[in-house]
Amino acid sequence: MDNKFYDIAFCDSLTFYTYKLYCSPENREAVNCTEEFFNQGFLKGCVWDKYAEYSHKCKDCPHFKHDVGFYFGDSHYTNDFSSKETFVITVKSTEELNAVVDKMPANAKTIWIRGNRPINYSSLEKLSRLQTVCIELGAKAVLWDVEKTPELDVLEIQLGATPPEIAEIKKADKLRHLCLLIHTSQICNTIVPTFSFLKEMPNLDSLVISGVAPRDENIDDLINVPKLKRLWISPDIYSTEDYAKFESLRFKIFDEYGIYEYDKEGTTIEDIRPLGKGKRYFKTERSKEKFALQYIKFMQKHL
Repeated sequence: MDNKFYDIAFCDSLTFYTYKLYCSPENREAVNCTEEFFNQGFLKGCVWDKYAEYSHKCKDCPHFKHDVGFYFGDSHYTNDFSSKETFVITVKSTEELNAVVDKMPANAKTIWIRGNRPINYSSLEKLSRLQTVCIELGAKAVLWDVEKTPELDVLEIQLGATPPEIAEIKKADKLRHLCLLIHTSQICNTIVPTFSFLKEMPNLDSLVISGVAPRDENIDDLINVPKLKRLWISPDIYSTEDYAKFESLRFKIFDEYGIYEYDKEGTTIEDIRPLGKGKRYFKTERSKEKFALQYIKFMQKHL
């Protein structure tokens, strides 16, 4: 399946890439454009300010190139809304979402939906060719029947502190990339009952879990995902021993746990960091070596 979002989905949250789909940096540089609309992404900040900026500064610019249909609320669409395949929208209610979906073409492939109230996403079932979906799921939100979108390839879900049941995701049997994350304002992890449903997803090969923890704390559920090739996961979801077990039986976790290197010439004690984006820091080289030995012992228990 040709999904242009699949390759970028794993390394970073898809929502960080929305602005890259708009006018190119080269075009903006050529005409000395410094509009913050492109640098920030319209989801950050006031929706009305961004709509006004689009309407008055960008919409009629001959250098503004994008293939995205924006919906800013209360019937404020961009030009040619019905002809797009990719949509970025913000809605306040299920009724508003339903109205927006009714305006979309049946061949819509990608949709980001932001809403600060519980939303029933059942209307997405009308968009049977969806490949990429990014949504928010609060306590009373309702997931759509993913079997009605059989081409779903990339799914990003931002969960609230008390999320609804998400195990029905397993019915998306063609899904390759799944991202489960929490609101950035949350202090504690969001707790879901289990990740056991991931074992039932036959094509899932990349997984991001950020701030979402299973109550049963069973790392075997991740080890046994049949086609999993890449994993990024927060460092506090499982114990260190569990991460070592995963790595000994499957593969190195992406930019997170594992044996960290400290061999760069000219570095100081203050420069000691794990290899990649991990959260484990070491104040001394000795403490790092101690951790490495401990991690190796954990891994050897499962080799």
